[in-house]
Amino acid sequence: MPASRRNGVRNSRKPPRDFATRPTPEHARDYRSSSVQKANDQCVLSPAQSSDAAADAIGSPSNRHIDGFISPVSVLSYDAASVQTPRVAICQPSLNIQDEILRITQASTLPRPSLLQALKESFSEHMSPLYPIIDPSDIAKPDSSVLLQQAVCLAGSLLRHDQTSMGFASSQYEKVKTLIYLNHEPENIVVLKTLCIMICWSPSSTDLNTDKIMTACWGRPPALRVDDYDIDSPSICDFPAHNMSATIFLECRKVIDIIGTIGELNLQKRVILPDEVSTIITTLCNWQRDLPDEVRLFDANGLRQPFYRPLSELHIYYFVAIILLQTLGQNPKAPWPFATPALIASSCIASLYEEINSREQTAYLLHYHGFLCMAAAVPLIYSIQPLENETQRYDMMDSITSILHSLKFKYGGAEFVLRKIHRLRSDIERFEGPMSNDVPSFFTLAQGLGTNANQLFPFPSSFSMGMDLLEFVDSGNIYCSEALVMEPNVTLFDMLGMDLGAFDIFEPHPTLESLDCEQGMDRT
Repeated sequence: MPASRRNGVRNSRKPPRDFATRPTPEHARDYRSSSVQKANDQCVLSPAQSSDAAADAIGSPSNRHIDGFISPVSVLSYDAASVQTPRVAICQPSLNIQDEILRITQASTLPRPSLLQALKESFSEHMSPLYPIIDPSDIAKPDSSVLLQQAVCLAGSLLRHDQTSMGFASSQYEKVKTLIYLNHEPENIVVLKTLCIMICWSPSSTDLNTDKIMTACWGRPPALRVDDYDIDSPSICDFPAHNMSATIFLECRKVIDIIGTIGELNLQKRVILPDEVSTIITTLCNWQRDLPDEVRLFDANGLRQPFYRPLSELHIYYFVAIILLQTLGQNPKAPWPFATPALIASSCIASLYEEINSREQTAYLLHYHGFLCMAAAVPLIYSIQPLENETQRYDMMDSITSILHSLKFKYGGAEFVLRKIHRLRSDIERFEGPMSNDVPSFFTLAQGLGTNANQLFPFPSSFSMGMDLLEFVDSGNIYCSEALVMEPNVTLFDMLGMDLGAFDIFEPHPTLESLDCEQGMDRT
């Protein structure tokens, strides 16, 4: 009985046959499916299990309900002991790419120490007075920014005497651009300083000074207008030291503002009022009168100050502004004569360029001097009288063209200006047309220049060969030539106007021989 009782109890506990064949509930199937997935995940993803262990796990009695098998030769299975797959961080590939770019381009590799120091010194000595962007301490430390040092090397390479240095400068430019694109420099202020230094490379840079010069050169609207910003102009308080370099920079800003005003007035295509012309002439006179003693060409005793190239460049801007006054209020379709002060200004520019070239400092001049040389050459070409002899004219022209010959190896615009000067001189030599004295619209401007000539040129007669022309102005002779009525008309706008790509770097240009062929084709 006990046995049958036990059997009866056991039989009663057995589930009915129909219960064993019932469909599995949904929650049970979900649980089993998740168990299968979990087992598969463990077999596939865990590097601690082998394919044999996976097969044993699937084939064990507790897992016989799993309908699936992963073969040891399947791509879903591997032996962790023989195949090691390293875990790689998500950001690692980008870092490897950046390192590879730096390795290939050598963008973060500075020049050798001796050359690096020479380029830094060249930048500080020759370019900082006109571009006071960084302090010497910014690049003096061993751990100074690599980006900033590469930018300084770029600027310094533009000042080398070697005519093949532009290849090195181009390489430095590529390195700086690469570092900027890779966000190599974490400090935004350093990146901003770098971008400011790079304006010396661009032929159409948008720094305020160059922008105003290019407005007068190309006759295009300025990229930066006064109404577009509300930042005050720099003052002496913005400089760490009140030295000569800081003063020259501030005075350059003032006189280049006058050049920009002349360029913007010409863009308005209207009749310029006499009061507007008088205001500009008065501004130039006041600028010359209020110059600090340390940035004057001559001291109170009439003795020449020691040569300093940035000081010479400052006064070249000033004399170019006097020449550009010729363009105000004139009919661009009609010729006109030059006022004697324009010829005096050209002779002064020629003297300053001769001093620069004699000291072999032409290499320190940047691309926009091509236009400044053009402005100085035009009055010398078209002002037939009253120079004493042609030797003076040729000597002054040689001083200007020698600068252009030195610049053309670096800047294509200098070669362009040389060709244009050559063509204008050839046209004048072959000119056989009439001259005109009909210049009523020019009289107001010429009279204003003549009245203020002594204030505009407070220099001794030894300064340049053209200073003797002040005697003609004092006697009332304010014209230095008659108007040349050429066919077709050639005006000062044609002479000074530059193509938009005049200062493209590394662009091939025709030779003077090919230019002569062009002239022959134009006349046929």
